[in-house]
Amino acid sequence: MSPRPYSGARVAYGTMHGKEATARAPFQHRLGAQVVAADGIDTDRFGTFTGTVPRLLAPADAAAAKAALAMEITGQPFALASEATYLADFGPFADHHELLLFQDGVRGMTVVESAMTRVASPFSDVGSVPEGLAAAARLGAPDAAVTISTLADGAAVHRGGLRDRAAIADVLEELLSLGTGARIQRDRRAFADPDRRAVLADLADRMADRLTRPCPACDAPGWGVVDVERGLPCAVCGSPTRGIRADVLGCGRCGERASRPRGALRMSADRCDVCNP
Repeated sequence: MSPRPYSGARVAYGTMHGKEATARAPFQHRLGAQVVAADGIDTDRFGTFTGTVPRLLAPADAAAAKAALAMEITGQPFALASEATYLADFGPFADHHELLLFQDGVRGMTVVESAMTRVASPFSDVGSVPEGLAAAARLGAPDAAVTISTLADGAAVHRGGLRDRAAIADVLEELLSLGTGARIQRDRRAFADPDRRAVLADLADRMADRLTRPCPACDAPGWGVVDVERGLPCAVCGSPTRGIRADVLGCGRCGERASRPRGALRMSADRCDVCNP
């Protein structure tokens, strides 16, 4: 396989929020491929962060649907798409899971890269303009945009893409006059969130690098981690733990699999369900 199997290709990114900018440099540098936006695509049809449109598909299925739509709109046989999930816990943080999918319609294969990061708690409920302005600053405004929402007569009202302090204050006054309070949160759309763009750029770089690595069985591009093997033995009792003992490498076309052990040989007893139930 050529080390640049996609040289000269055009890759359609299934996004309406500027994500194509995060993939252009690595795909050009590593693969000689051009990443283009799928103009006119409506990815909000698959769900929105605010819940205005419910998310009905699992993240991988949503990304695959976006990629398929991008290929249909542009007529290109290669596409990228991503999907993010934010899971808040009871503390001040949330888990951001980002999945980037590459679809190769020529070879009939899919390659996926993903990342998990910790981010600040994604929302604050406020009852006044000063509270809202303080919350917006904590959430990153004006470098990052925020959304503000409330319930009015049983219906959700949302305003997004807000960065400027005066604009945030105006929207807070408007929405607080409609209900008893407002919720302010980071606008997680890629063009509005520099932290998310950084994650997407890193995933795009990893994806472009992966697409230079051939499958040892069929020579298709995209050889890389597809799963993990757990069961790292406890250092004290030897029982299998939930610790990862190896990465599973795989091919998106022929299904070839290989195990690559990680460096650790034993798991600490404090992570063992037998020693520390």
